[in-house]
Amino acid sequence: MEDESRRTQHSVSWSPDGTQIAFLGAGLHVASSDGSSVRLLREGWGASPAWSPDGKYIAYSSRQILEVSVDGADVREQTADGLPRDWDNEPPSWSPDGSMIAFSGKKGGDWKIYYSLSSGGEAVRLTNSKSGLQETMPSWGPALR
Repeated sequence: MEDESRRTQHSVSWSPDGTQIAFLGAGLHVASSDGSSVRLLREGWGASPAWSPDGKYIAYSSRQILEVSVDGADVREQTADGLPRDWDNEPPSWSPDGSMIAFSGKKGGDWKIYYSLSSGGEAVRLTNSKSGLQETMPSWGPALR
């Protein structure tokens, strides 16, 4: 555990094939499942990494939902119309077919569920509940496979 990324790791997530792990610690990192070959994909704060079903992207929360390719070359932002770029959001959840990402977003005092296409673009509010009801931790059923 010689470097900072290994001492402060949190939010660990296994790749779909079990050969790699993504974690946050002074940035988004990917490593072999045995902890070797650590690579920094993106610097900065973040939480809740989630692998795409095909293992090519990792989505995570970093004041917006970011998708980063496993090689670090491609970064996509998921934003919601009417919400500031620094709004609170947590945790991303990929649809089973990888075409969409759902997440909880907080505007004002309420958490609501949003989704966006994984190819990028504006997020859309999925739920239509009254103010005061907190909606968090979205997940998908198997119907989109």
